[in-house]
Amino acid sequence: MARGRIYQRGQTWTVVVDVGRHPETRKRRQKSQGGFRTKKEAQRWLTQTLGQVDQGTYVTPTRELTGEYLDRWLAAIRSSKKPSTFESYERLVRGHLIPRLGHVYLHQLSPAHLSAAYADMERSGRLDGTGGLSPRMVHYAHTVLRKALADAVEEGRVARNVAALGTVRKRLPKPRRPEHRTWTAEELGRFLDHVSGDPLYPALLLAATTGLRRGELLGLRWVDLDLGRGRAAVRQTLLAVRDVDADIAARQLGKRAGKHRPMFGTPKTDRERTVPLPARTVAALRRHRKRQLEDERMKAGPDYRDQDLVFAEPDGSPIHPERFAKRFRVRVAQAGVPVIRFHDLRHTWATLALQAGVHPKVVQEVLGHSNIAITLGTYSHAIPSMQEQAADTVAALVFGGS
Repeated sequence: MARGRIYQRGQTWTVVVDVGRHPETRKRRQKSQGGFRTKKEAQRWLTQTLGQVDQGTYVTPTRELTGEYLDRWLAAIRSSKKPSTFESYERLVRGHLIPRLGHVYLHQLSPAHLSAAYADMERSGRLDGTGGLSPRMVHYAHTVLRKALADAVEEGRVARNVAALGTVRKRLPKPRRPEHRTWTAEELGRFLDHVSGDPLYPALLLAATTGLRRGELLGLRWVDLDLGRGRAAVRQTLLAVRDVDADIAARQLGKRAGKHRPMFGTPKTDRERTVPLPARTVAALRRHRKRQLEDERMKAGPDYRDQDLVFAEPDGSPIHPERFAKRFRVRVAQAGVPVIRFHDLRHTWATLALQAGVHPKVVQEVLGHSNIAITLGTYSHAIPSMQEQAADTVAALVFGGS
């Protein structure tokens, strides 16, 4: 059982508490805390500290700053994270968390510090100075900080994870449901007709008829396709990732961060899935394969960089994801259909599938969502029409008719 004592020094009170023995030297350790205005305040601190010592949760305060810890934490987790995941962590930590919380001693980090930082991010967090971060990005920054502080607790650097406290979560900005812009079946058909003679047509058709993510589409290899059975296996993805080391060096020199470079990685859910290919999509892929073998490879000759990619630049190299998105935007503008992002082709496929009566579980598996709740939550706008269809179907069974 730990013990402590209180004594008066001038006009204030000081507490000395036994915090146990050093794990290696076994020497007795004591913690002194002064400056209490009343003996009652000193007694309250002593009782709290003794409880922590007896429960094994007491952490000796250090002079480590939050910014210093977060720097070390990033270095420690780098090898265990996907490059894209680490890049997003590093961007949030160095761009937003350290500038706002780095000067605070780690053991003194409080809910008030976090709430003030999050409010400032939402108000003026954009690095280009054009406004604040979205509630979604603020929540992501909070999630990253919570992970970092959870590690700090396990390592005995702090006694509690302030980012996990309910008061902090309640003060986070209320997330807004993302607005998905989707095309109707007629609009999607018009767009596909417009690009039917375009070199990108096979890629756009595949995305429109399967809901593949951009990275999954650009990472697809011929070995992943079974055109005979009409199946595609999603085994790798192509992402645009910043070179973190180059960015750090650039910031130290006061220069702008570098550009994103393409990098292959594993799918978002870390598990292989297969998606069915409609007959029209299979036929387009067969024609694309023939053209790639006979035209592009022949023209490039020995300079062709064969990576077995289904969709590649004329020399066989990967298509940069951002360049691909730009090409899509140009074609959307030319087609005269409502402007959407490339990712909205995925939302369009899911919405049309649900509205057509495809079971949500099937939609979940094709999209690669980890659980059906994500699918239903993301595409709740399609549920009302499904409910009306279900009501009419049941009524027809009971009363007859169609």
